Amino acid sequence: MSPSWLVSVLVGYVAGVVLAALVLPDGVGRLWWRALLVAGGLLALGLAAVLWPRARSAPSPRGHRRLRDGWEALVALIDRGLDRLLPPSPPPRDAAASTAAATSAGLRRQPAKVRPAGPGAGLWPIVRLPQRVACMAWLPAGEERSTGRELGRLARAIGLARDLGFANRATALLVELDPLVLATAGARGRIAAFVEDRTPSGCTLVPVFRLEGERVPEDLPLDLVMDLAAPERLEFGLLLEEFGAFEAERLRRLGFGWLMVPRGPFLAAGPEDGLDPALMARLERLRQAEIRVIVRDLASERELLEVLDYPVDFATGPLFRPAVEEVAEPAPRRRVA
Repeated sequence: MSPSWLVSVLVGYVAGVVLAALVLPDGVGRLWWRALLVAGGLLALGLAAVLWPRARSAPSPRGHRRLRDGWEALVALIDRGLDRLLPPSPPPRDAAASTAAATSAGLRRQPAKVRPAGPGAGLWPIVRLPQRVACMAWLPAGEERSTGRELGRLARAIGLARDLGFANRATALLVELDPLVLATAGARGRIAAFVEDRTPSGCTLVPVFRLEGERVPEDLPLDLVMDLAAPERLEFGLLLEEFGAFEAERLRRLGFGWLMVPRGPFLAAGPEDGLDPALMARLERLRQAEIRVIVRDLASERELLEVLDYPVDFATGPLFRPAVEEVAEPAPRRRVA
């Protein structure tokens, strides 16, 4: 346990006391809560006094990992509790934050997707074409896009990405996130800890940001976490509602290596329609820029055959739902001597 962790625990506790004083109603109940918070604070100070010399004299990497995982679970629980107690934050005043807030508002209007049942609920397989072998996993967002749910989904994704057994099922885990959540200390702390962790990770984590309509990648608050990108550990992607003519080189310069595109442009209107030469050229430029394209929401064999006429390597959707078990349950852990 490092001194910075002890400081973060104490700071978080003080913030909890302030929030409780603001949120809890007046009366006897509030006095009881204050008494409990004060008692907990004294306990935290006592633990800090005991653990501080040990942390400075004999640090343990395994103990660090256990304490870090426990702290992340506690932070996720507090995030969900605060999300229920506190009112929504007021809209930002500056232009850049207003643009990001508009993006977030558009994200919240997205309809919920059907989820497969079972132990892999919420996960969709991403298959490699044309063999249709499940090789990656996709964790989309639901209808409600509150801060607590965003942080909870990020914590779950990081936990899966750290699992060495999960690497036997998926080489990368793509997770849809509201870009505004990356401005919170909880999200940045989780991502920084994942990137800076020197232990082997199960797979690459890929936060994916949704773009709607005529929006361009520069509308996103890219400076929040792009400096944390690390090859083979953390990359970034875009989910497009419209497969617009974005410049592949520009996307790569901005730090995006993944693109999730709709199936519509790949589906011919009739049997007499041939391949779309503009779409072929666009896909070729993306491939030259080393941006991997994933066609989403494929629901039938006919749609898959249409997509296979184009140079596309990956796809996801209800058609591949039976493969969700292949990426849902991590393989049994093996003991390392």
